Amino acid sequence: QNPHDKNLFCRGLNLDYDPTYLKTTCAPSKGQCKYAFAKIRDAGFYDGPDDSATSTLPTVPLVDINGDDFTVMTHPTPSQEDLTVKNALNMRKCLPDNGVVYSRSLNNFRELIFDDNDISSVSAVGYNNKILSLINDSVQNDYYYRGPYRLISVGSWALPTAVAIGENAIFKGTFDNSNDLNRGAFSFLFPRAGKLTLDKNISYVGSDDPLMVSSSASTPIPRAVEFLPAAGESKWMDGCNIRVSYYDSISNEGIGSCNVTAAIELVVINKETGAEEAVELYSKSDIKLQLLRRSKTDYTGKETLYQSMRSCVSSRSCPADHCCYNYRCWSKSLISQCPDDATSEGNLQVGDICTTDYQCASLCCNSASGRCAVNDSTISPPVSCSKSPGDNCVAREWCRQESIKNCMIVLTGRDVNGTTTCALRCYNQLVHGTCVDGKCIAPTRPVVPSFDPAHPDCRDAKDPPLIL
Repeated sequence: QNPHDKNLFCRGLNLDYDPTYLKTTCAPSKGQCKYAFAKIRDAGFYDGPDDSATSTLPTVPLVDINGDDFTVMTHPTPSQEDLTVKNALNMRKCLPDNGVVYSRSLNNFRELIFDDNDISSVSAVGYNNKILSLINDSVQNDYYYRGPYRLISVGSWALPTAVAIGENAIFKGTFDNSNDLNRGAFSFLFPRAGKLTLDKNISYVGSDDPLMVSSSASTPIPRAVEFLPAAGESKWMDGCNIRVSYYDSISNEGIGSCNVTAAIELVVINKETGAEEAVELYSKSDIKLQLLRRSKTDYTGKETLYQSMRSCVSSRSCPADHCCYNYRCWSKSLISQCPDDATSEGNLQVGDICTTDYQCASLCCNSASGRCAVNDSTISPPVSCSKSPGDNCVAREWCRQESIKNCMIVLTGRDVNGTTTCALRCYNQLVHGTCVDGKCIAPTRPVVPSFDPAHPDCRDAKDPPLIL
């Protein structure tokens, strides 16, 4: 899991610039063509069986988000609508690195399953087979499986596709032993495996061994659904789970981000012309510059910067004492009210019955009336939720403004000698209460500064406030 491991190589160069290319042979198993460009990425399911179909991208690790994601419903027979809700979430999850997933058919409606649980209707899904179905506006949409990875711009690869399967190449093998690159499994993407810190009573797909491969890629040893009874670190999970958990869609950067260059240049300013000039320092093929994402480690040497990018769709995929807010895991010491702690979420309008702030579109549930209230700072004059001290709150702007006497030393002008004069003045100001641990607290009165009118000290005096 160490991105600074010396045995990691960034594939981004043409063969002519790859110092491990021997000009005549390219055998990754022998340590050759380590930098040769080739790119794959984690794949999801395809919306059709033909070549024009597009695939989804995994964004969720193989973690039980809803509490029943890995449960196979048998009695009573689930409806297509029930399975649609379950499939819609599961289709966003990572696919096993060994390429083995399961699916069962219920009246030609497919349900996705991640563990072979001895139910006769469960079978391993083959290449380009229908794997799951969704109902949208009474129309059934079927999705197809083509393996856990997708080739990117394979026509531009510098690495010959003939050697892309094998030790230290792109894939260790294929999930059906076909030698078809499109069916690659056991990829060498970084990280190949990893562990996630999860809350208690969470199920996930993992194993004791980091790399679940057998002597034959066609008979892989699968990971299984595991249960974490106490908050802590999971067993080993496939690398996709780590990659989707530490990925920032805004910067398009993740735990495995890297770049490599074959030419090192120094840009200088010409003193005579003032123009920028590039001075080539090194262009030979035996030195390369690998660039990783920004890095920061703690006192134990553990990487901490990329952990701030821990993404989520639910607090169940976050560590203990963390909350999923705006699709990122945050410490509950920073988030006053976790959305998952509310009994339900919705988009209730003003006047609708509510029990929590998160049920209302205005994020304001009046505790006295039990109905959604107005909170809009965009209108003139603005209307505030004005929660009383002790009421639940989302942020301080939803707490009631209180009249606070604020005394300060203000500038009053200059005397006949030109010396700055000042005086102690008190002003009544409206200040929002603070929101601490999800409760409104009345604002505290500022301390009155010491001031001697006979010997005024104007060094810290301020201009008087213009708006009272």
